[in-house]
Amino acid sequence: MLFAEMNKMLKPHRDRLEELEAKAGIKQQTDRAREGSLFPLGMGGEDVDPEAYSADEADHTRHGTRVAYFSVQDIELRRELIKTARTIESIQSALLDREVPEKAAAVAKAKGALRHLPWGTGAVIALVCFGIGEYSKGTAGGIAGALFGLFMGVGFVWNSKGAAEAALEEAEAELKAAQRDRSIRKLHPPTFDLREELSGVEDKESTAESAYGAVIEFLADNPV
Repeated sequence: MLFAEMNKMLKPHRDRLEELEAKAGIKQQTDRAREGSLFPLGMGGEDVDPEAYSADEADHTRHGTRVAYFSVQDIELRRELIKTARTIESIQSALLDREVPEKAAAVAKAKGALRHLPWGTGAVIALVCFGIGEYSKGTAGGIAGALFGLFMGVGFVWNSKGAAEAALEEAEAELKAAQRDRSIRKLHPPTFDLREELSGVEDKESTAESAYGAVIEFLADNPV
């Protein structure tokens, strides 16, 4: 659902960027840049962390895109290219950032379900069994029905508790994964910074930034 919404929101901006890149005569360069590295990590069979692989590919795409954009001689066109690219990244980031609060809300809901187990339903089961027993066998049947109903009612609540605990565990794991994904995503530098959007001039410090180095450090400090 999130990615369908993202694609819908980004389509006009992506179409505009494609038009601008074609106008600037750099579309072939940018298409190639988005394909990533010619020699990706792990191509020799080495064991590579998926996050490190993604960061390295992102660095190659970012570098190739920056080279292509800053080769455009028309500075107004270059600024429009950068502005549109930044708009796309801003929308993507805002939509992806929604995942953590949504997962946190799911955890809160799961905790609420665990605090409010269906004791009322369990009591109804016990009463129904008592009523059936008393109706069919009198007082003795009612006692037997009540005992059976108590067993069934407690079993129902116990099973509900187990399901609620499993749901909470799953929700907490998904929240933790979303938080980790967001932390890693924030280590990826934007393709262009605001100064470059406003001036159209390359910032050498921005050019030197790397997702790969930051992600490798994060993974070392935060093993799964």
